[in-house]
This record gives sequence, structure tokens and C-alpha cells, in this order.
Amino acid sequence: MNALAADILRGMEVERQPLRVGRARTSPATAQPVPAAPVPVPLDPEAIEELRREAQHAGYEEGRRQGLGAAATERAAAVERAVSEALAPLRKQQEQLTSLVEGLSTAMHDCLRAAEDDMVALCFDAVCRMVGEAAPQPEAVRSELRARAVRAASDGGAEIHVHPQDLELLEPQPERGPVRYVADPQVALGGCIVRQAGGGLDARLETMLATFKAVLLSARARRVGEAQS
Repeated sequence: MNALAADILRGMEVERQPLRVGRARTSPATAQPVPAAPVPVPLDPEAIEELRREAQHAGYEEGRRQGLGAAATERAAAVERAVSEALAPLRKQQEQLTSLVEGLSTAMHDCLRAAEDDMVALCFDAVCRMVGEAAPQPEAVRSELRARAVRAASDGGAEIHVHPQDLELLEPQPERGPVRYVADPQVALGGCIVRQAGGGLDARLETMLATFKAVLLSARARRVGEAQS
């Protein structure tokens, strides 16, 4: 330090303060200034009217949308009710027709089953008429007797009992061989009874028809039993 600086420092008064050692204090935070309230800006009447119109239009559109949705829902419900009401009679008619068809099927089955006895009798009568009309014919008698004679001869001989009038149809008789024809008034026209040593065969028309009738009735009884089981 030069002499001039030393003279200056001597002439200065220095306040003596104690030396403090430690952490320096921080100054409190500076308070932020409170912003001033905004000053309301006066609105233009035309702007207010425009806002009012926009709000009114928005409300109208929302109401219109809701109204259309409600109307569509109501219309769909009305159409569904109308269709259901229109189909109700058709459904009822369909149920009646179904019931009628089922009833007719059951009735037809019952009628056929009840008429089966009559059909058996009718079939038997028809066969009796056809066979009964053809049996007394000479050719039919000759054909039947020849067939019986052939069978009897192959079995070792037999007696064939026929109605006396049928026996006349065979005159003059051919060579009898092991077969002998016998006039028997107990045998109806067109029929015959074959008698052999080992047994006999009743080939009379009434016997064959009775056998045929028994077969028909047996078949009928079997069908009834199967239907009831």
C-alpha cells in the first residue's frame, strides 16, 4: 500500500461491529401484486340478439330431433300392433285347420278300421259270386276233376266223390286207372271229395269258401290285435 492510500484510510471513521459466523438469512418472499378486477366491457345489442337467436335455434333443433325420434318409435310400435292384430285371425284359422286335419286323419283311420269288417264280408261275397258262377260250368268241373285225378294218381290212387250231375259230365269216363269217380249227392255241384288210403281232401266249393272266409277273418283279427298293442 502506498503512502497516499494509508493517509486516506486513517482519516476515515470505521464503525466497529461484531463478526457473525453462520448462515446468511434469506429475505422474505416478495408479495405478488393482486391483479386488478377486469373492467366489464359493454355488449353490443346486436351481439346479444345474435346469441339469443343461436340459443333459440339450438333448442329448436334439439327439440325437433327428440320429437322425430319419439315419433319414429311410436310409429314403429303402431305398425307392430297393427301387424299383430292383422295376423291374429290368420293364426287362429291356421290352428283350426291344423286341428281339423289332425281330426280328419284320426277319423279316416277309425272309419277304415271300422269298415274293415264290411270290406272283408264284401270281398268274401265277391269271391263267392265269381267262384259260384264259374263252378257249375262243365269246363270248370272237368278241369278241376282232372287236376285232382292227376294228384290222386301220383299219390297211389283214390276215390273222387262228385255230385251225380257232375259225374254225368264225365261220361263216357276215360280210363280210370288208379282213380275212381263216385256219385255222391252230399257233394255240391262243382265240388269234390278226394278219399285216399292215407287220408282225404275236401275240395268242395263250400269248404274252400269257408276256408277262405276263415283266412280273411283271421287276418282281420290279427290286424286288430296289432293296432291295440
